[in-house]
Amino acid sequence: PRVAWPGSPPPEPGSRAADVLALFGELRPGEALARWTVGWIGDAWDGAVRVGLIDGEGRAFEVEVRRSAPDAPRPPGTGGALAVYLIHVPGGPTPEEQGLGAMALASWLEGVGAPAPEWLRPLGSGSGT
Repeated sequence: PRVAWPGSPPPEPGSRAADVLALFGELRPGEALARWTVGWIGDAWDGAVRVGLIDGEGRAFEVEVRRSAPDAPRPPGTGGALAVYLIHVPGGPTPEEQGLGAMALASWLEGVGAPAPEWLRPLGSGSGT
């Protein structure tokens, strides 16, 4: 499920959806993040938050925001206590434009500086991903 998409109403204060959006500061779907656009922000699920990004050529891809941990797989992007992973990418090298988008989002999240909520978990810590 998604908590935000272009034109969506704000979530109820104090809800999990509001907690999810707090991670992103003022960044909302439909807005530019360098040369990428945020398509949607998902709800907290299985220890992560999924985000839809769109590159400059209109190609959509998904990333997952998780808590970073030294023993977790290395993500393309890290920002403070958060890690941003590409999802739905088969094994092999990371598509460069998608990896750069993950890094841009991680940098944004680090700038926001929101604490990593307890419900976010590192990749591989009992998650289904």
